[in-house]
Amino acid sequence: MPMNFQETVDCKQGKGSINNKQDPVYIFETVSMVSWIVYIFPFLVKKRFLVKQEIKKLYYIDGSRLGVGLVSFTLKIFRAHLEQLKFQLFDLRDKKNDLYWVHIVAEELPVFQHKIKNSDIYQKIINQFKAENRLPEYLFKKILEIDPTVTNRRLIQLLLMSEVITSKIKDRGKLCLIIRHTLWLTEIRNFFETKGVDIMTLEKVNLRILLYEFLRKPIFKKYYHTLIYYWRRLQIFIASRRPFTQMDKQYLPKDKNLMPQTSSSNHHSKLAVEYYGHLNLGVPELHSDLFFWQTSRLSGDDIVICFQHAQDPLDARKFQEILKHKFHPLALNLKAVTSPYAPIFHRSNGIKRESRTMLDGKLTQGHSPEERWLKKTILGYQRDLEYWEDLFSQHDIKIWVAWYKFDANHIITADALKAMGGVSVIYQRSFEGFFFPGFAMNTDVAFAFSPLSSSIGKDSDSVVPYFVVTGYLGDHRFALLKKYSQHARNSLMSNGAKRSVAYLDESSSDDGRWYFGHDLTRKNYIFLLQKILENPDLGLILKPKVPLTLRRRLGPVAELLSETQKTGRCFIYEDGVLQGSYPPAVAALGADIAIHGHLMAGSAGVEAALTGTPTLLLNQEGCSVSSLCQLEEGRVIFRNCDDLWKACEDYWRSPKGIPGFGDWSSILDQIDPFRDGRAAERMGTYLSWMLEGFKGGLSRDTVLADAAERYRKAWGKDKVFSVNC
Repeated sequence: MPMNFQETVDCKQGKGSINNKQDPVYIFETVSMVSWIVYIFPFLVKKRFLVKQEIKKLYYIDGSRLGVGLVSFTLKIFRAHLEQLKFQLFDLRDKKNDLYWVHIVAEELPVFQHKIKNSDIYQKIINQFKAENRLPEYLFKKILEIDPTVTNRRLIQLLLMSEVITSKIKDRGKLCLIIRHTLWLTEIRNFFETKGVDIMTLEKVNLRILLYEFLRKPIFKKYYHTLIYYWRRLQIFIASRRPFTQMDKQYLPKDKNLMPQTSSSNHHSKLAVEYYGHLNLGVPELHSDLFFWQTSRLSGDDIVICFQHAQDPLDARKFQEILKHKFHPLALNLKAVTSPYAPIFHRSNGIKRESRTMLDGKLTQGHSPEERWLKKTILGYQRDLEYWEDLFSQHDIKIWVAWYKFDANHIITADALKAMGGVSVIYQRSFEGFFFPGFAMNTDVAFAFSPLSSSIGKDSDSVVPYFVVTGYLGDHRFALLKKYSQHARNSLMSNGAKRSVAYLDESSSDDGRWYFGHDLTRKNYIFLLQKILENPDLGLILKPKVPLTLRRRLGPVAELLSETQKTGRCFIYEDGVLQGSYPPAVAALGADIAIHGHLMAGSAGVEAALTGTPTLLLNQEGCSVSSLCQLEEGRVIFRNCDDLWKACEDYWRSPKGIPGFGDWSSILDQIDPFRDGRAAERMGTYLSWMLEGFKGGLSRDTVLADAAERYRKAWGKDKVFSVNC
């Protein structure tokens, strides 16, 4: 047979046995033309003619149109049919009526992760390395590498499938999920067994991997790195000859002496930060990736801005803004730059020979997929480590400042900086209300809103020698945003509004099966937009998280939005590419009441509450594990839009208001113990102290200790401490 698969039909009766009393129910993870040819058709033939098992129906989770058509046609021959298990994440609930997704990430994933960590295969690999770097922590994070904003993490999908299968298919025989091969199959199979679902795996042929392995054979290996080297040099040559666009000519400095120099041409210790969609260097009231610089003694010449994202590259307009403030721009790949005069850094040619020899001596060739994956991941760690060491060395970078901690890459930069005598920094960007393995970080310094994040860090196995409490890092914008908020409010009032509501959304996914879909977003917008049209004395301020995609996500509801805008009583903040440029506070400050659409992702609601505006949370998803659940239900938290709106109407009708309505005062100290508008200043000052130390020739350990001591003297001994160290 052309199919290579491992099968477990009934674990309780023994491998390969079949329950003759009731035929198994088979569910395919994926149906496609390739899977039909290689797996599904041979599978049907085997079951019908060799095992003598009649299959009346097959189920599937995902499928291409052609694949589904072929399988459906084939099943007609066998007098059976194909059915998709349709579901939405919002409909998958546990016994508490909470989203099952919350249960997975907060309870099941950590258990799963630790089972893998304690497995013989994992321990065998780890024991070959000394604990002189963060490699064990890197692998531990890499196992799951989960991200709340990314919807295609397969492990989470598999765990969700168990709930889908058991809830959609009941009393129909033994359940058997057929998946493409995956790592940690034993642990996954054990998990599904507790749900009453067996696992069959199909080996998947990946042509890209086969080609890569073919080129890595000894006959090609000698020339592989040489070819890669010259290919990258060719890319650099082409990029350097890229013609100037009209925008380039418009923003190109007339005086050639004003052209930027690469950061390596100005030799002193520097701080680097990753660009993530927001410069706004001269507009401190808006989101900026350099927000800490705007309120500190750091100069532009101290900072390297690194561009990595093709969606929002370094163009001529950004280049002029950077040049104006004397920063050092640096594109880390060709896709992240459109201007021919921008400096570009390219990774070196794979792993150095001495490193490869060392790793080959420690890593014996494993036979299991997990061993091969661990070896490949360790080699990738070493390759990326040398890349970052090269970057930091060439550009005199001693401090790397980032916020993204949801994958394992920040651990590599931390190790690279340690090797170069530098310091890695992670700052908190979003409110963290409940335990989530993805919050785990391993860095030298972490800036956080409050000690609340440290307790979550301890549970998620974070390792932070210097955990610094700063307060909410966006509070300096509140006072500066009032002019924008007043403008929006005046616009509404001039068109007849007497009261105003701000709505803050959390964006949504095209595929509502694995993350919040557009249905919930549309439902909330329809409700609010209709209220505006029905009430001529009511205004609405909208602050979408990703304004660029709002109308596409709204679909047909976009017409209702346009109709509401024509009344003049609907104001939208729409600037921003990757995310909105305006912070949530701008909408809250212009409204009488702020409403945040999700309790589970509560950052926008937290910011609105910190402005002093009565803030309400919709908990339609059902999330009972968040620390925000301390807030009063029926006064701050509402299960549906109807109850929330009734409370708003009662509040407006009451001359003295309603006690506790939109009131967060009971938990504000847990969120921000300062609340003085100086959080960014504290972070910027701390960074300037460390950079001054490096410029003065002090060692890394001395720099870290001195900055912590100065901060403790200024803001309190309890404001700097360690986590899991």
